Amino acid sequence: MKILSIAVKEIKQIFRMKNVVFMMVAFPLLLILILGTALEGDGSGKTTVINTKALYLVEKEGIVSEAFKSFNQEFSEELIKFTQVETKEEGIDILQEGDHSALVIINGEDNQIQVIKSPKFDFEGDFVEGIINSFADRASVAMTLYKYDRNSIDEVKENEGYSEYVTIEGINTNKKEPRAIDYYGITMLTMIIMYFTTTASEFLLYEKVIGTDKRIKISNITGIELFFGKLFGQIAASAIQIGIIMGVSSLVYKVNYGQDIKSVILIVSSQAVLMIAIGLLIGTFSKPDAPAGTIFNIAIPILVFLGGGYFPIYNLGSKFLISLGKLSPVKWINQSLFEVIYSGSYSVLNKLLLINTLVTFIILLVVAIGFRRKECTA
Repeated sequence: MKILSIAVKEIKQIFRMKNVVFMMVAFPLLLILILGTALEGDGSGKTTVINTKALYLVEKEGIVSEAFKSFNQEFSEELIKFTQVETKEEGIDILQEGDHSALVIINGEDNQIQVIKSPKFDFEGDFVEGIINSFADRASVAMTLYKYDRNSIDEVKENEGYSEYVTIEGINTNKKEPRAIDYYGITMLTMIIMYFTTTASEFLLYEKVIGTDKRIKISNITGIELFFGKLFGQIAASAIQIGIIMGVSSLVYKVNYGQDIKSVILIVSSQAVLMIAIGLLIGTFSKPDAPAGTIFNIAIPILVFLGGGYFPIYNLGSKFLISLGKLSPVKWINQSLFEVIYSGSYSVLNKLLLINTLVTFIILLVVAIGFRRKECTA
């Protein structure tokens, strides 16, 4: 009962502060609207923030290679711009230079397609692979038709009626490509979650300033009860904030959070609890005038920038920044969300959740011990 009372007090205290509510709810919604609208292009909803470059090599001519060439002519360069290379070695050398996300090798004679992804462009490489997989599935239909109707290959070569045999579902629909509003709907959400550290730490430090922590020490509330009360209160308040942001951005701005909403919620929840844990750690072991909180507030915008929060960092073309971005947790959180929503890939998800859970558990254990020690020294 005491834990619940502390949690309720924490929630009320957070939402009584109008500046906190504005910063944590209204501000990200405003940013999503401004950035998403300003960078949407002509407003048609077809502009995308994915404009990666890829290479392709035709090792041997055949039906598949002819189909791919026709597909490439129809494909929007706003999504992927394919450039042909003459040899596999040339393609790999260009990949290593860091300007292209993948190399697609087409063997028309054996009807095989291979995708080699650059390790420097994780999401973009997965995106290219997903598109090629979709193309290969549809191309197999054309191959089957060709076996029974050899005249169909003439239509493919002439690019007439090509879509009847090979179609790419979702390439030019909002469900499969992130518009600017979709991109910033994700990145501004993960950005504001980073600031949950500030909320959690400042409320603990504020109690030290006004002396509330001393009164709590001489009460009959144990350190563990206080710890769980504050933890649950912060988590509940954060869940409300995240729910409002996702709800408004989805219903009003039409931000696409994908079909697997459970995985999306799982990712942002793991991030939120981790940030709250870090905030409690700072607030527990820091003094009100200590620079720890300030340093972290300076670090957050840098981490968000390196994680592609303000714009895709690979657009800058800097190998150094792309490599440095891999050190940002925001990069992996954003990548995991985009992969789940647009590629249906879970390659990053499991590792991300495991790391977030382990780090959160260790931090909360340290914080709980800190609360317990303060109770014993009261």
